[in-house]
Amino acid sequence: MHDRGETADGAPSIGGPASFDGIDLAEWVAIGRSAGQEAGETPYQMLAVDSIVKAVGDGRVGMRQLDDAVRKVLGAKYDLGLFRADLRDIAPATDWSADHARTVALDTARHAIVLLRNDPALLPLDIASGEILVVGHAATDRALPTGGAHGDAANLLDGFDALGLAHSFVPGLAVRADARPAGLLDADHMAIGMACNAARRVGTVIVTLGDCERVGEAEQTLLDSLHAVNPNIVLISLGSQPLDPDARGTKLPCVLHAGQLGTMSGHALAEVLTGEFAPRGRLPLPLTEKGQAGFTLGHGLGYSDFGLGETAVELSHDRIIVSATLYNVGKREGTETAQLYVRSPGQNGAQARRLADFQRVSLMAGETRSLLFEVGGNQLGHFRSDGSFVIEAGTYEIAVGLSDDRAHVSKITVSTTLARTMERALSSEPLPALFGRLRNAG
Repeated sequence: MHDRGETADGAPSIGGPASFDGIDLAEWVAIGRSAGQEAGETPYQMLAVDSIVKAVGDGRVGMRQLDDAVRKVLGAKYDLGLFRADLRDIAPATDWSADHARTVALDTARHAIVLLRNDPALLPLDIASGEILVVGHAATDRALPTGGAHGDAANLLDGFDALGLAHSFVPGLAVRADARPAGLLDADHMAIGMACNAARRVGTVIVTLGDCERVGEAEQTLLDSLHAVNPNIVLISLGSQPLDPDARGTKLPCVLHAGQLGTMSGHALAEVLTGEFAPRGRLPLPLTEKGQAGFTLGHGLGYSDFGLGETAVELSHDRIIVSATLYNVGKREGTETAQLYVRSPGQNGAQARRLADFQRVSLMAGETRSLLFEVGGNQLGHFRSDGSFVIEAGTYEIAVGLSDDRAHVSKITVSTTLARTMERALSSEPLPALFGRLRNAG
């Protein structure tokens, strides 16, 4: 989770009572865009050093903004113990066996899977799902889940086999010689025909797509053809980009974004598909299809239904206190992520609202929980182009919800006196930052 990072101003830190720290990746998106990186490029990787240096030199990126973003990355590495004098002298922890490493990898992969749509509820799979047909070469790929890194991962079919889940498989499309987008091949028509014949005889069709920014002609024809013979389609995107394509002019009933989950990818997917583990991931960026706004930042579903009561917003001497009540109105235990968004004075439009904090909460069916957020200067302030960090006086919008588009909005006025008080509370530290150990590292 991270804020939008739509402007060149530095993004505030995320983290508060009952929440958890993390690197605010959207700050790197903002820096990359200010330095001229195209929005379609991989957003968090491979920023060109020369372009960043030039952007700092001509004032498009503030040096203090860049310092703060780097400081958070260094803080994360410090917390992981990567700056110890000599790691070779440190005896490995006794619990870091191969089995333990697999357990950690599996748990991490489970938590990253995002259920985008499930209407009607095709997931979790159960006896009513009928026979299962898996379609797509991505379901058999053991390199895709690791992004091409050294070593193989468990693919989706491996995960099904481990759970003893009966299924059949067809490739759906002919094998390509490379990963470049391609139109329909003659061999695709035969492969699509075979997939459709198999889809007619099963209860549920699981279609897997690999790493692509958009659905190509061949993949679209496959989806349209399958939907014509069996509308019970679960689409899984296994690339770095989430996808939500149409099929015959309508949205698919069930869409799940897995991404590149690492070595235990297939096992994590199988557990989520069958309900052994309910999906908990949330979109870290808005999803746009064909130029139209789709799922918003923070969107993600589970296998239980949650509701959020009206929020209350109050001012203290140096921060804003926000409270809300979370309800599990479903019939099973579930985990939800309550999100807090802030819009600063004078900013308009959806792009101006940014994620400031979030809390992940697990509740039993019918259980409720009171939530408390404390919004301080780090969440309200921003960097100016001259590198100074400022908290503006004026009316702020504070929104708490289960995603950006499902949030209750409140307004509260921060006086000039309160804004200066918040700034003074931060003045003892060189920069706003998430990781306290490096805040005074100079």
